[in-house]
Amino acid sequence: MDLHRSRTSEVDGVTFAGSTAVGKQLLTYVGQSNAKPVWLELGGKSPNIVFPDAPDLDEAARVAALGSVSPATPGDS
Repeated sequence: MDLHRSRTSEVDGVTFAGSTAVGKQLLTYVGQSNAKPVWLELGGKSPNIVFPDAPDLDEAARVAALGSVSPATPGDS
């Protein structure tokens, strides 16, 4: 990831999923620019994005939760 790009005013917002160390640096860089919105998922496991137009939000939440704690087995979908 090009952290320095987050400093430019050409970027309107930043999303990042990854390490806490990189997230902290990203916040520093964003703070040195135009204070754009930032969404972080730091140090977590299995980040998921579910868009509001998903056909079944309850099912999406269930599958996301199970996917982070269940081992994958052949034939799963």
